Amino acid sequence: MKEYLKIGSYTPAANDVPEVIEREFYGQGMIFKDEEAYTYHCDKPCYIPELSDTVYTRQDFIHLCGGRWDLAWECFNAVDWQHPETWVEEQFVNGEWDECTACAHFYDRYANPAPCEKCKGPLEYEVGRVSRDGIMKVTPDMLRQIIDTRQPLGLFYRKAGRRCYVGVDNTTGDAWTEEFSSLRRCKRWLLHPCLGADGNEV
Repeated sequence: MKEYLKIGSYTPAANDVPEVIEREFYGQGMIFKDEEAYTYHCDKPCYIPELSDTVYTRQDFIHLCGGRWDLAWECFNAVDWQHPETWVEEQFVNGEWDECTACAHFYDRYANPAPCEKCKGPLEYEVGRVSRDGIMKVTPDMLRQIIDTRQPLGLFYRKAGRRCYVGVDNTTGDAWTEEFSSLRRCKRWLLHPCLGADGNEV
């Protein structure tokens, strides 16, 4: 019989009894993680990170990974203290994953460089590569100066909160500015200004 990884325990709230979370140390932090729940139950709690009491199910992982069951399983296996959203975001920031600009399908850059397995269109392999796309991270003061003076020309962004990023497209000296909930969407807009903040074409 297969042995499933289980770290800590979780008892959901029932009637007037509050939920009970018992974390144990694993990897890099104190978490709850239940591989059997993930494997056999789509809506059963299977993960709770270290820094919040947010409860995640397999369906949550699949949703965060663009509907990809294989990427969701990779994410579930990898998280050992952080929120799954943070881990997914890191895959895009580090250039491991990307999103098809035609149909928004998530893909692994190295396993599926082209074409998109969903829409069969070409994948833009370099989207999100900070070292190659010329997008520069700047401080709040620097970004404010760029907006005010329209100099220097280029693509810029800054982190404005836990899940808020401000992008400025100043390639033409117009300092077009948008806010985004993720760095991936911010960079995608900077590289494809025809896309709105919601990722749809405008």
